[in-house]
Amino acid sequence: MGDEKPTLPSLRPPPAHGYPPHDAAPPASWVLLDLDAYVADRENATSAWGTMSNGKAIRVTFCTAAPPLVSYICVWSPDAEIAMEPTVEAAESDLIFLSVFLRGRRDQGEYFVYKAAGSKGPSLRRLQVPEPCWPERYNFTLLAHRDTGSPHADGDNDDHYYIAALNQFRRSGPGDFKLWLFNSMDGKWSTTPVSVG
Repeated sequence: MGDEKPTLPSLRPPPAHGYPPHDAAPPASWVLLDLDAYVADRENATSAWGTMSNGKAIRVTFCTAAPPLVSYICVWSPDAEIAMEPTVEAAESDLIFLSVFLRGRRDQGEYFVYKAAGSKGPSLRRLQVPEPCWPERYNFTLLAHRDTGSPHADGDNDDHYYIAALNQFRRSGPGDFKLWLFNSMDGKWSTTPVSVG
């Protein structure tokens, strides 16, 4: 993919609030999160770096603001062009599941799980896409799993999660679906047919 260009900032710039974070204010216990992320070169203590499928670097930054202001995500790549505004597909606890589309690949997004906190700081994990036909936006859910009752629970091993995606199975009837489930512990997707009606 030698035709890639550096990322350009969004035509829709992010708000000024939430960046840089105000150190004097205590962190909010909850936030309102914008489902549309921004392409913007913003970095703070919440920033996490990852790698896209083409080997290029990507950074996600969480710009937080106390409600009623809306917190938001900024995505940046120094050497790959992001084709359109990334989207937050689902969020739960300190986890955010987002999609990013690169120039020349608008039909297939890259999916990442951003973790805002943890014993090792913020992190970004790219997920393999199990098949090219994915659900419409908002057909995802993210479920955080915290094994707080286990005597062996620690900061890394109990921070696992599930992602579920409901996808209409087009080769069958109108009420036939596939339920995709991602388990972060084994890093694999499973699928189950579901019939409604």
